[in-house]
Amino acid sequence: MNDLSLTGRVDGQIDDARFTSENRDQGLLGTQLDADPVDAHLTQPDMGMTGMSSDMNLPSEEAPCPPVDQACDDIEPHSPNAPNRYPIVFIHGMGGFENLGPWDYFYGIPRMLRENGYGAHITVTDPFNSSVVRTDQLVPQIDQILACTCAEKVNLIAHSQGGIDARLLISDRGYGHRVASLTTISSPHRGTAIADALLGLTSGPIDGLVDGFVDAFTGLVWGESNEDPNLRVAMMSCSRPAMAEFNEIHQNDERVSYYSYAGFSGRFADGRPECEDSELPIPRHGDTVAPEFLAGFLYLGGITSANDGLVPVESAKWGRFMGCLPADHLDEIGQLGGVVDVFDYRAFYGEHAEFLCQEGF
Repeated sequence: MNDLSLTGRVDGQIDDARFTSENRDQGLLGTQLDADPVDAHLTQPDMGMTGMSSDMNLPSEEAPCPPVDQACDDIEPHSPNAPNRYPIVFIHGMGGFENLGPWDYFYGIPRMLRENGYGAHITVTDPFNSSVVRTDQLVPQIDQILACTCAEKVNLIAHSQGGIDARLLISDRGYGHRVASLTTISSPHRGTAIADALLGLTSGPIDGLVDGFVDAFTGLVWGESNEDPNLRVAMMSCSRPAMAEFNEIHQNDERVSYYSYAGFSGRFADGRPECEDSELPIPRHGDTVAPEFLAGFLYLGGITSANDGLVPVESAKWGRFMGCLPADHLDEIGQLGGVVDVFDYRAFYGEHAEFLCQEGF
């Protein structure tokens, strides 16, 4: 990712990182919801003298799907022959993008799933911004996917900060009835000390962390994006104080199934004890620590505390913890350009799609 040169200091305060609808108008979009979306559907029908709706006697016609006035671009109705009951929607993390030349963020994964009959779609939000703003950007895209696929619900698969965005979508924007499942991959559900250090909330090898962070997430994609003022806002969304507050406010929705995975690096790391409560077998060791993640990997504890160079395993656990992946924060999404170490990311996403089908989704 990039830089943290937002104006002002943090001074340990997290007021600008509150994840409630009160500050939805803060950030890049400057948008604010005017009313509860549920209220819009509570208008009363026109009643005649008999007390019945005036159109009760009209012949019933099934509304066309997708609606004739809905712009769908290349989104097609979800096939009844698809393996998955509900479409899969991918949500990228901080520093994400739709396409960078021949690369997409989840490298080749949506296309691979579509080639195997699955309904798979991607969303795009600001690469650097608060989860409040990014969630506001998610809402119309999820609405469009639901309308154009004619699906009752979607399965969300989110990486890194995208998992926090998705949780906010469900809990604060009221999409619990439209989301069947949320799978998060190395999302900082309890924050990360990396964000705290970059924000000056804790002491640490700041220069090394900044250099590694920029190289890993932003320098290769966005250039000198550490000049982007929204990076500081994004980092606040992933700090430990902000996520502690977030978790108190935003509880899981009982209608949604939550799954999580965590990555860990280190050829001499065995993932224990952090990975011992996983449902899947624990990898024998992590992947080779990439140079751009070395400072973060060591800062988070190295081989003594399982992490992927940016997010600790313990922070990535949320809902039903499925298991640990031998991957750093970029290998988890097949980056860069499909060149990874030991992690078979294509097999992982294919197997998880099959798992969602077995779960009834």
